[in-house]
Amino acid sequence: MKYRKAVFTAISVILWIGIWFAAARLADKEIFFPGPTAVAAAFGRLIRSRGFYSGIIVSLSGIAAGFAAGFAAGAALSALVFRFPFLETFIGVPIKIIKAVPVASFVILALLWLDSKKLSVLISAMMVTPVIYSGTLSGLRGTDVKMLEFAKVFRLSALKKIRYIYIPAVMNPLISASSVAIGFAWKSGIAAEIIGLIKGSIGNELYKAKLYLETPELFAWTVTIIIVSALCEKAILLLLSLAGRALGGVTNVRNTD
Repeated sequence: MKYRKAVFTAISVILWIGIWFAAARLADKEIFFPGPTAVAAAFGRLIRSRGFYSGIIVSLSGIAAGFAAGFAAGAALSALVFRFPFLETFIGVPIKIIKAVPVASFVILALLWLDSKKLSVLISAMMVTPVIYSGTLSGLRGTDVKMLEFAKVFRLSALKKIRYIYIPAVMNPLISASSVAIGFAWKSGIAAEIIGLIKGSIGNELYKAKLYLETPELFAWTVTIIIVSALCEKAILLLLSLAGRALGGVTNVRNTD
């Protein structure tokens, strides 16, 4: 099954690269739509430059901090609502607002109050919080009722209930939510960097590439974002899986790939 999936993935990638080549040929102007060869050459130039790695570090540090803050906030709010259901409507108002309002609006508002260097942290955290909140709350509400009755009969402590009942119940929904949230964190974080012109960041490099009409470099930076985001997702899901096994003895954590 894995072999078949790998083959289909490889075929799909090759087909899309072929479509990319064809589209670039039709455009016939690298400044509007560069082909894979031009983008690969631009990527090669980027990885040999000092600014490439410093840009990744600047963006990664801000977005990772934002993801961590959003993860903690979402998990805490979901636990609070699960424990005190009457708070759901109250907490649901800002959650719905964050979901509905465009990222650009939050970035522009935040620029009135914050230094631009902190923008990606704040915006990433805001976008991650609702996703983690919904996923964690869904997992908590899906806790096996029989297990809770068992805990009540045998008078398990709150810590044991959390470790052996709630953590296993919430782990799969939390992993699925985290997989989505890391994508939102990168999209919103890079958008904040572009609008806030955060010096040395990937977003700022994207803006400069667009400003000077360096379209192959623009595509190459976009490829970089995709790669780094995918690696972050793998790392976070692995950490959550290991944490689930260590804390709650979870052995059936589902891979979201």
